[in-house]
Amino acid sequence: MRKDIKIKPLIIMLVFFLPAGFIRGQEKDINKLFEEEIQKETKPSTTESKDFTGRTSQFQFQSFNRNVYVDIMGTVDIVGEWDKNTPHNTRNETYVRSAELGLFGAIDHLATGTILFATHYEDGILTTELHEGYFLFPATLIPRTNIRLGQMFPDVGRLNVIHEHDWPFTTPPLVHKELLGEEGLLDTGIEFRYLFPWSFWQELSIGIFNGKGFGHSHGGHSHGGHSHGGHSHGSSDINPFRDLDQLLEEVILHENQPIQNITFDSILHYLEETQKCKNILNLSQPEKIDCLVEKYVEDQMDAMEAKNAQKTKQNPLLTAHLKHFIPLSNYWGTEFGFSYLRWHPEISPKKWNNQYGFDFYLKYKRGKLKSFVWQTEVWYRETKERPTNRLAYFFDENSNLKTTLQEYNYQFDPPKKIEVVETKAGFYSFFNYQLSEQWFIGYRYDYLTTPTFKKINYFTLIPEYKRNGMVQDNIILTYMASEFSYFRGQVSTTVDIEKNKRTWEYYLQAVFILGVHPAHKY
Repeated sequence: MRKDIKIKPLIIMLVFFLPAGFIRGQEKDINKLFEEEIQKETKPSTTESKDFTGRTSQFQFQSFNRNVYVDIMGTVDIVGEWDKNTPHNTRNETYVRSAELGLFGAIDHLATGTILFATHYEDGILTTELHEGYFLFPATLIPRTNIRLGQMFPDVGRLNVIHEHDWPFTTPPLVHKELLGEEGLLDTGIEFRYLFPWSFWQELSIGIFNGKGFGHSHGGHSHGGHSHGGHSHGSSDINPFRDLDQLLEEVILHENQPIQNITFDSILHYLEETQKCKNILNLSQPEKIDCLVEKYVEDQMDAMEAKNAQKTKQNPLLTAHLKHFIPLSNYWGTEFGFSYLRWHPEISPKKWNNQYGFDFYLKYKRGKLKSFVWQTEVWYRETKERPTNRLAYFFDENSNLKTTLQEYNYQFDPPKKIEVVETKAGFYSFFNYQLSEQWFIGYRYDYLTTPTFKKINYFTLIPEYKRNGMVQDNIILTYMASEFSYFRGQVSTTVDIEKNKRTWEYYLQAVFILGVHPAHKY
């Protein structure tokens, strides 16, 4: 019993004092480990590190156990363009069309970031702007879904998501320039991409954007007297036919006469009285018509811009793109898709655009020496509105002129129905064949038209459908020294169908890329 009594105090001492000593020793070890970790974090990493996608970065360092990397890309696109047309369709000079500087990297475990600045000429002045800047969330709570948030080129069509310096030709297709913008559609918003869980590859992209400006342009030029530039910085189309409708309505109300009693001189006198065209009666007949069409429309444009400057457009741009990829063999593959866009071109919610697109891409590649590409896009746009006063309501169902002013006044009350006021359509088809490891030859056919285009017959003052549009043939020869530089020559000939006039343009292009060159999707 006495031995047990002596042992018990020893056990109690061990229970109380040994853990305390052990804990004190452990605290010393933990503090030492913390000091070692801090020393490691303050030193630059000498080992290769990768982001969560497994990609090795160019510039990387460690900060508090966080692997930070940034990829840097710089590009310069030099273009020389010439023509002998009157007036000129090109700048007839060599210039740096654009220079870009991009930063790409992982922000954290949730997202990567893209920042891309572009320098280009805008009306002869070198300007720098943010080209793209967005989050990319590669994984979300919804399986097979990623999200882009920020300023970007929306995923519609084939060419819109590819930067201009990476295009396989020097100039944009006519339909792309007219319906998406010279370089493409650029806007700020959010875009969702969902990969369907089928046995074949199918992806759906849906985007919601500001819609305040449609199209992205770097000061493009017109071809054959027709402007094909996108609507940059929120400007709106002015329809001469629509504005002449308004002019005729003004004259009818001013003269208090039906349309059959309105003569061309009546319109000229009205323009003189209202000082829309000064001294118009002293001008020659072509100059009178020039004033009637151009100067009056210009006056309407100024009034619209002044009105729009006081308002803010609130209607968003909605986009959707359904894509499919089908591997045909080890060397052949195809991707095709369907696009949809909806937006309001003006502040008024009574007018909106629906645009539909189809893109097709067929590729053959066997090693480095042989490849073939067929790329096509088709676009169709219809502009709808709930109309107010339009010339169409001066006619009955049989296209006969109404005879009483009361009928006109009755028709001035806006109808309830929705009508298509304008349509635009076109396509391009591009073929590119690899001659050798570094030489490629291509051909591109462009077509653009306005199916609803009408022109006023100044003798009858009745609108008539006119055959119109542009057809363009392009031959492209490319020498690709490597993935990071290439040189290209392009010859283009354009036919203005309405004027039956052909023009020729010649282009030389040189592009180089420094740093990383992000891979494009198939």
